[in-house]
Amino acid sequence: KECLAVLEGNGYEHLLRRYPVHPAGNPHVFRHRGYEFTLRWFKHIYFLGLWNRVLAPSLDGPFVLGDIGSSYGIFPSLVKREHPQATCVLVDFPEQLLLAHYFLGSIFPEARIAGTVELAEMETISRSFIDGYDFVLVPVSYYERLEGGALDVVGNFASFGEMSREWFERYIDSDAF
Repeated sequence: KECLAVLEGNGYEHLLRRYPVHPAGNPHVFRHRGYEFTLRWFKHIYFLGLWNRVLAPSLDGPFVLGDIGSSYGIFPSLVKREHPQATCVLVDFPEQLLLAHYFLGSIFPEARIAGTVELAEMETISRSFIDGYDFVLVPVSYYERLEGGALDVVGNFASFGEMSREWFERYIDSDAF
């Protein structure tokens, strides 16, 4: 209820109505005053509201969002729904990206999704390659293949605080970042 008050206080509750929690994974869903949500879903709805207020106005036309530690892709899915011209690059462990492929495919059945098969033989992952897809699923072991300029915005919601300093620095010192 406190999270809902935060959304309402910031004027983001319309986003929760527009994008109710997705049933993939059969999450425990809370129902209150006509809303359906999980705590994780709330967090991403809040960040989508911030995105729309702060970042979206400065992004003119198609853009590429990179989400490091994307899990199964809640935030990229919301950005794509809100901004259909966006391309989203998800970076995570392969097992998370398998779930992301399922989740994103269930929401966007016509989406062009590139994964390990498409990336395996590539030495670099360029902006021109990324622009050919709606979603690009990049295993952490391939992250350094992303070229500088391939991503317009890079986000991270939790995993930077969970990883070793070595991996943190590999991400933020990369050409893509």
